[in-house]
Amino acid sequence: KDLDGKYLGYNKVFAQDVNDDENHSFIGKTDYDMPWKNEAQLYIDDDKEVMSTAIAKLDVQEPQTKPDGRVMWLSTSKVPLLKENKEVFGVLGVYYDVTENKQRMLETEKKARLMESAQEVSHMGSWEWNILSGELRWSDEVYRIFGEEPQSFPATYEAFTSYIPSEYLPGLEKAIAHAMQDKQPYQYDHKILRKDG
Repeated sequence: KDLDGKYLGYNKVFAQDVNDDENHSFIGKTDYDMPWKNEAQLYIDDDKEVMSTAIAKLDVQEPQTKPDGRVMWLSTSKVPLLKENKEVFGVLGVYYDVTENKQRMLETEKKARLMESAQEVSHMGSWEWNILSGELRWSDEVYRIFGEEPQSFPATYEAFTSYIPSEYLPGLEKAIAHAMQDKQPYQYDHKILRKDG
């Protein structure tokens, strides 16, 4: 595109995306003339930033409306076009379709939100512990069960055991050791000590 956001040229893939059949009828047009006119200002703002700063923007995920009305997701990179004297005269953009990955990510996020809601309603928490790395993750409801604000401090094994009365700790450690040795799940019932009593 040139400094006014008008298309200077495009390849076959782009032509297919705009149903152009390679006759380059969109040269000289702007994003507002394209099927993705709803996203035009987003693209134009990106173009202006790249051209005004002469700094590339790489792997930006953004939506695009197809001629048939479907919305796809793109990973877009834009670089400034420079004359020999380093003066910017336009922007070059490349993109590829990441719709399937984006949809999977959105579905995963949706399921995570549903799980969080279900845990909050049922007052049940969940956690993951990588014993080798020591990384521990608590759901928001685990924090609430302990009487804390969700994600208000890093989840660690030491933080977990600080909520357990000392008389339960030997049994807990034994259950964990057996689970690791036998590579089996474990269940251990114990009380917890909340700061609010």
